[in-house]
Amino acid sequence: MPILHVSNFYALRRIRWPLEGVSVLTGANGSGKTTALLALKAIRAAFDRSLPEAVSQVLGGSYNLRNHAAAEGEPVELGIDLDDLSWRIRLIPRGATVDSMTDESLCRGDEVIFRRDSLGNFSYRGAPQELPPVAAERLGLRWVTEVHPEDAEAARLASLIRGIHVYHDPDLHGLREGGSRATEDRHLHTRGRNVFTMLRQWRDRRDDARRFVFVDEGMKAAFPGVYESMDFDAGQTITARIYRPGAEVPNPISHEANGVVSMLMLLAQVASAEQGGVVAIDEPEHALHPFAIRRFIARSRAWARQNELTILLTTHSPVLLNQFNAEPERIFVLEPGHEVAPVRLNELHDRNWLANYTVGELYVDGVFAANEKT
Repeated sequence: MPILHVSNFYALRRIRWPLEGVSVLTGANGSGKTTALLALKAIRAAFDRSLPEAVSQVLGGSYNLRNHAAAEGEPVELGIDLDDLSWRIRLIPRGATVDSMTDESLCRGDEVIFRRDSLGNFSYRGAPQELPPVAAERLGLRWVTEVHPEDAEAARLASLIRGIHVYHDPDLHGLREGGSRATEDRHLHTRGRNVFTMLRQWRDRRDDARRFVFVDEGMKAAFPGVYESMDFDAGQTITARIYRPGAEVPNPISHEANGVVSMLMLLAQVASAEQGGVVAIDEPEHALHPFAIRRFIARSRAWARQNELTILLTTHSPVLLNQFNAEPERIFVLEPGHEVAPVRLNELHDRNWLANYTVGELYVDGVFAANEKT
């Protein structure tokens, strides 16, 4: 089971978050829920491009990146543990900023598979290696997988990182008014701007047709009186048209409610992941009726089982939390006063006691993840 490791990163002092199954992360405003997803996004971007690019483009620069409570000289750390493997990137503070290429390592227990220090010195399985200029800003993990493809341990970790997809701030207005550009994109954009393009490709491509079917059937389940099917207008931009039950003329997506567009986006986000991938979605409850939230969770669980996915959700929704009443171990709480966060709900409160209530009710009453302690 992979575990996200974060230290001194914005609001997050120390995080060890198991990435498993379908689970939720909750906490008070400002506790770091979105920041935890940002850490995942930065790791994926650093692997795909470079760490400096991830810091500048994903994190908006290194200024004030380090947690204010960190001790003098204490680094920012991002990494993932996978079984007995431990991969870390350490960014060293320089006043209010951090040095975006400092130290990286992959270890198995006490064995160092590779290490790269702040001076650029690189060693692989105990032997010094000379990195070519093209690899100067790349992550060492990516370089090892390209130069030593036989290294199964590095390959496992790299495969996990390649499978991470983080979605946040969906551009619903832009989609309703402008649609998606017609491109040959193979992946769904973080804010979903190309969702209609992806849906149309899935529908028309045999290997991806099941993804379109998942979205189509999910929409029928969530909006039984509103949605029957969809079609697309294609040109330089692609827009969707929604057929309502019994209607002969479709409704342009620009005339649909935000909840309909939001659910379309969410289902596409889940469907976009490859087998064994990790999908992280920030506050999926946006604009959705409780009935639609329940259908979304049910459909996501079934899809995750079929495709061995990890689906991570952050939330403030009591309705969404209630879908985990029988699984308090899958509710992770960013709760003050714990040296390492998040904490499973069943570790904060006895499972038998929790069974007397709905989780959403306890959340609303401030029993956990409260904005203010009473």
